[in-house]
Amino acid sequence: MNIYWEIIIRCIITLLSLLIMTFILGVKHIAQMTSFDYSVSIVIGSVGAVLCIETDIKWYYCVLAMAVLVFFAWLLDFLNRKTAFVRRYITGTPTLLILNGKILYKGLKHVKFNVNDLLREIRFNGYFDISEIEVAIMESNGQVTVLPKAQNRPVTTGDMNIPVQKTGLIANVIIDGKILANNLNAMNKTKEWLLSQANAQGIKIENVLLGTLNEKGELSLYEKDRYSRIRTILE
Repeated sequence: MNIYWEIIIRCIITLLSLLIMTFILGVKHIAQMTSFDYSVSIVIGSVGAVLCIETDIKWYYCVLAMAVLVFFAWLLDFLNRKTAFVRRYITGTPTLLILNGKILYKGLKHVKFNVNDLLREIRFNGYFDISEIEVAIMESNGQVTVLPKAQNRPVTTGDMNIPVQKTGLIANVIIDGKILANNLNAMNKTKEWLLSQANAQGIKIENVLLGTLNEKGELSLYEKDRYSRIRTILE
């Protein structure tokens, strides 16, 4: 077989294999990955690269290697969801970095953080003064979450004793000019009703980027931008 055709076929096999394996393992955001997930992804990607261009190696050897890696990744993920003992060692547990306004040195040491790292994460959460923080926790995915002290927390309607009405569910009934019939039916509305409401607002369905409907029957339509892109100082 011509070497070029062999590489093309190997690339197709690699893409199909990775597609199937991604379906088996499930799609995860990078921030949701454990260290093990990340390591397995790198190894699988490396094996896939070998499959694409290393024509001296049988293609099914690489597919078998990726399948074995995916199986063990799936098995550990299954055990992680079912067993607290495995979850403690595979996913890890949250680590306290600040408690009662005091920095926990052992916590920083455990997560390999220094004070500058901690201050950076606090700033990412919108706080520039560490004295405003009551609790800071390093989650198992590496993200730091903070609980500010009571006097530094944003004011809520409950704090001001302001009565609020329940918002309820918001259904997407139009996306990019297409009516989502199932969502519309779930809200006990018809297509004819939707068209009449859009006509009353002087908007054509095909020009709607997003249409939402709340439990009160209030329809909100967001039209596609008809104008050219405008530069702003935020670019």
